[in-house]
Amino acid sequence: MPNEWPSVRLQTVPCLRLLALQFPLNEYYSAARQSPAESAIPLPSPGDSYIAVSRRAYIVRRHDLTHTQYVVLDALHRGQTLGDAVTLAALSEDPDDEALSSHLQEWFREWTQHQFFEAVLLP
Repeated sequence: MPNEWPSVRLQTVPCLRLLALQFPLNEYYSAARQSPAESAIPLPSPGDSYIAVSRRAYIVRRHDLTHTQYVVLDALHRGQTLGDAVTLAALSEDPDDEALSSHLQEWFREWTQHQFFEAVLLP
């Protein structure tokens, strides 16, 4: 099985949406939800932000992502293989293979916990 991992596809849940934005929407939305109704919320400065939006137990959940996390999840969401998604991550991140390997393990553990995937499709 380990030899087949690069050819495996991870099917994401139907409710997963990935957002690449030019504004820190999640930060702004969280501030708006936590402040009193009559309070004015200052607009944050523009900047790239990446968010995974999903639903679990009828509750919408938002998860901030790094650019590289977004690249990997987007590739998997579009049906690319695990090997292709990891290659894209390596191209978008600092070329420290050991650090990337550690990050990938953390990310997949977190994404599995958040139930972003519903099936492993073998080649």
